[in-house]
Amino acid sequence: MFVAVIVVGGIVAATDQTLLPVKKLLDGLTAATGFVVIVIVGCHLIQHRAEVDGRSTVLSFFQPVILSVVVVAMTYIVALVSSYELAFMRLGWGQPSRRHRIRAKLALLVTLHVRLQKVHHFFGFLPDQLADAKSWRAARRIVRDYKSGAPPVE
Repeated sequence: MFVAVIVVGGIVAATDQTLLPVKKLLDGLTAATGFVVIVIVGCHLIQHRAEVDGRSTVLSFFQPVILSVVVVAMTYIVALVSSYELAFMRLGWGQPSRRHRIRAKLALLVTLHVRLQKVHHFFGFLPDQLADAKSWRAARRIVRDYKSGAPPVE
């Protein structure tokens, strides 16, 4: 309860410039409390080291970290694949030539790589312009211009 009051007090003090000295005091108190907790836990671990299973303790500490990293990475991959699928669908709507569609898809994939936000925002008249590109170089130029933020040529 004590730590919660200190943290909430620091948050409230951060909203007003006149309370800046109070915020600094409460932040220092929070850091000191954290240091005291670490020292107490360290002393307890040293005193009871025979009772602590080191392997399972380390595994139980790293398991949530590893699982969080895996979940975030998988979420990014799913979002990237979905965004590319949507961009590829937009490329195919106006272009009857399969060869032009494949060239446009490859240009988009090779030039944007794994930039999720850029792939997700590839819409408007850009997919039609890319699908209508007459050469590989022209298709890459369209995607590079889009990636750099240059205004598209209509």
